[in-house]
Amino acid sequence: MARVQLDIRPGSRVKALRSTKEDLPSDIRASVPKSPSEHHGYLVLEAGEIVEVQYVGTPGTDDDGWGYGVHEGTGQKGWLSLQAVEASPHFGYPQGSTAVARPATMRRHEPDIEGLSRILIKILRYPDPVNPTVRVDKNGWASVADIKKFLHHPDLLERVVAESIKLKDGESRFEFDST
Repeated sequence: MARVQLDIRPGSRVKALRSTKEDLPSDIRASVPKSPSEHHGYLVLEAGEIVEVQYVGTPGTDDDGWGYGVHEGTGQKGWLSLQAVEASPHFGYPQGSTAVARPATMRRHEPDIEGLSRILIKILRYPDPVNPTVRVDKNGWASVADIKKFLHHPDLLERVVAESIKLKDGESRFEFDST
């Protein structure tokens, strides 16, 4: 389980201590272009870059050690490893703060669902024919397993897409709600 700095919380501005590429899941890390700032919903940071944290993963869950934020320079949003960043008195909260990552009384700030939806729509509607991120069949369907591999936080799927009925092959699939 990851150990999160106690002074990083929603609203904190953090600075990358090193490149965050190595913290990405291996299947995504392999496809990172040379100079990205966002890739498959993750922020790929270099040392010194600053992000405003909007959400901090809950200890003991799949998102422990991860945060979701906005890159100060580009405005791009995505997940970032909290192990690769530090909060500073120059970026928000006083040094030595004893705040926990997300106290039970703090309102939980959710990631940008609309932005995540746009990323998924782009991948599913306009797949790269040479190096597809997610397999999409001729009818425009992507398997739940493929989408979950793509997303670091797969329970967001319920808020991004509507589950369809099980098809003849018995495999659950998702499709975008057209509204």
